[in-house]
Amino acid sequence: MQNTILKVRDVCRYYPGVKALDGISFEIGRGEVHAICGENGAGKSTFIKILTGANEPSSGSIEFEGISYKRLTPRKSMELGINVIYQEFSLIPFLSVAENIFYGREIRKHGVRDIKAMNQKAQELCGEMGVDIDIHARVCDLGIAYQQIVEILKAVSQKSKFIIMDEPTAPLTVNETQIFFRIIEKLKKDQVTIVFISHRLEEVFQICDRVTVFCDGKYVSTKKVTEITQKQLISSMVGRELADDYPMPRRSISEEAILKVEHLGNQNLNHISFELKKGEILGFGGLVGAGRTELARAIFGADHIAEGTMELKDKPYVPRSPKTALKAGIGLIPEDRKNQGVVLSLSVKENASYSILKKCSRGMVISAKSETGYVDQYIRELNIKTPSRDQLVKNLSGGNQQKVVLAKMLATNCDVLIFDEPTRGIDVGAKYEIYSLMCRLAEQGKSIIMISSEMSELIGMSDRILVMGAGCITGELTKSEFKQETVMLTGGIDLSVGSIAGVSSVTAAMLMLNKIPIFLTCILVLIIAVCYGAINGFCVTRLEMPPLIATLGLQTALRGLAYIVTGGLPVFGFNKAFGKFATGTVAAIPYPVILVILIFIIAIYALEKMTIGRYLYGVGGNEEASRLSGINVTRIKLFAYSMSGLLAGAAGLVLLSRTNSGQPSAGTNYEMDAITAVVLGGVSLSGGEGKLSMVIIGVLLMGILGTGMIMLNINDYVQQLVKGIVLIAAVAFSSYSKRIRSKMIAES
Repeated sequence: MQNTILKVRDVCRYYPGVKALDGISFEIGRGEVHAICGENGAGKSTFIKILTGANEPSSGSIEFEGISYKRLTPRKSMELGINVIYQEFSLIPFLSVAENIFYGREIRKHGVRDIKAMNQKAQELCGEMGVDIDIHARVCDLGIAYQQIVEILKAVSQKSKFIIMDEPTAPLTVNETQIFFRIIEKLKKDQVTIVFISHRLEEVFQICDRVTVFCDGKYVSTKKVTEITQKQLISSMVGRELADDYPMPRRSISEEAILKVEHLGNQNLNHISFELKKGEILGFGGLVGAGRTELARAIFGADHIAEGTMELKDKPYVPRSPKTALKAGIGLIPEDRKNQGVVLSLSVKENASYSILKKCSRGMVISAKSETGYVDQYIRELNIKTPSRDQLVKNLSGGNQQKVVLAKMLATNCDVLIFDEPTRGIDVGAKYEIYSLMCRLAEQGKSIIMISSEMSELIGMSDRILVMGAGCITGELTKSEFKQETVMLTGGIDLSVGSIAGVSSVTAAMLMLNKIPIFLTCILVLIIAVCYGAINGFCVTRLEMPPLIATLGLQTALRGLAYIVTGGLPVFGFNKAFGKFATGTVAAIPYPVILVILIFIIAIYALEKMTIGRYLYGVGGNEEASRLSGINVTRIKLFAYSMSGLLAGAAGLVLLSRTNSGQPSAGTNYEMDAITAVVLGGVSLSGGEGKLSMVIIGVLLMGILGTGMIMLNINDYVQQLVKGIVLIAAVAFSSYSKRIRSKMIAES
């Protein structure tokens, strides 16, 4: 290829009993963002170490900027402009952020380190990159996410030509990841080459130009990201197709609470209270620094508890140390596997049996037979890729090291397992294996606390989600997703409409499958949908639940109901005449379009001409004023949510006629599209403002946007990104316009 900066030819690297790299050959162009993907153990980390001079290739050659080398040393690599952000950090813990950024390249004045100049340069760099971090803080006092940002700043400060990034976004939040992507775009414009190694494949398609796949130490292929789909990429990496991101839904959860936490507190936690049920996977979400890891450590006895009580199996539980926690039946898979999970200098066998040596011993002597029996079992069950049980853990890939941590904790046979970021830095195949393992453990009656920074992971795996912020539990959800006009006018929001549409589609299909006439089926489905909406209204008005929580709960319940009723499979074989609704026309106008137009006309008339419309606007604009004006606010809100259910039910019927099958997943992600369309139409998220006639324009814009992206073959992740940006922009513009109007009114 033209303007190639790097060529590797037949590069091999052998460890004792392991072919880490086996004849790797490919090229990387100057100024491109080039992804390298593969399962754990594919050879990615070894390849990085060879390029940076940390390891010497057993054979082969490296050509950089036209000059061939048999091997590179760390100093030579840096002189060439090659830098790396390792998956496992290379920072000096007790130095400050600024000192780490310039470590080995200290700014000096009269032969002495110029701390003031380094601090100033570091602060300028943070400003350029849009990073908010205390440059005077010691790195050991920072969380993992902020340590990763320091690594990025360190690499950027060296004016590198070629930067390798090994899982750089793994510990970052969504906002931090966007800052990181801005840094990459800036570097790319400066013709800096980026090698991007990540298991987050959506990021590969979002930020990279080309992708190279390694498998078992061998080169597989190099493709432009526009020439390959995510499914094809995964197949290349794992050598097989994965049907789903997450295992199928599990059985129902026991009502028995195995762990009760009440008013738990210390310097990092503030009155934490919750219950963990037997067989439940309880997710903990929140931003970095919210207190999730601190809570896990407190429950496990690793951190001091200043106040509060806990009960385990209805008995007082006071964990004075991790030892007492393990003895009681609580285990922790920590966030930082290298520093807290494994002993790198010990073997796989020695690490995996570390917590159960008493079980494997006769008196004070370890029984080799008993120990190898335990270890071999977990090597098989967890598919740990190691040449033997005696392989040193430091020679394994990061993902296989994580599996060794899992093996060590599973061997204890604990009743409660805490998984802190269990899939950080793990490839898609290994992720699915860990998810399946977690589901099997839950089915066996084990209770799991899962801490994750990936919202999709929390939603896909958790039975409930507790959200933390500033050391407190700030909310409780039951998985999630997100819709619409009438409810938003009242100052509420309904996130269950997609699920109502999906379950309505399934209900109609099953009714017609049982020979219920089409007309009666439609009436029954719409009545049921109204009832679903009324349940939301009841929770919001009578139980005084926040609309977000109430509708999220119903959303997940209905989605689960659809999967339970159908067994996760589409429903076919019902009355084919119903499908003609989607294809039939009047004057070349499809029936569904006519239905939508009729609904809009009726709704516009009701909102603009009828008292109910005025009440909807009034309650949304000022609930208390409406109540003092004699309006039955509860009844208006119940009406709004019921109508939302009715319209979602109608949408489900339209979906059914178009697909000719009752899909339990129908309506997924419709909520966000609906919210975006409504906000584009000028409806205020706080309620009381907006015209349905303008919402039509918002719906049309979203329809054109969605159809256009599909026709351009833009992948789903980018589509979601674009829609999210459109929503944020619309809300920002709405807020800005509102401030300007308020200012003008005040000035007049």
